Amino acid sequence: MSLAELKKESVSLSAEEKLELAEFLQAQIEPQGTRRRERVSALMSEMDAGRKFSRAEFERTDQELSASGL
Repeated sequence: MSLAELKKESVSLSAEEKLELAEFLQAQIEPQGTRRRERVSALMSEMDAGRKFSRAEFERTDQELSASGL
């Protein structure tokens, strides 16, 4: 469902139903952002500990995270 369709469909919802929809959508988005932040944080910790990463490693990691929906 596109954003435009979602907006059109949500017009008829009550304020309570809109709040419930917003909470549901946030719950769908948040886990992905959280996992990505955790992965990036772990990589940065490794860098802080002295591990060196090549550009290719960074690009591969970014592609892996994007492919997994993060």
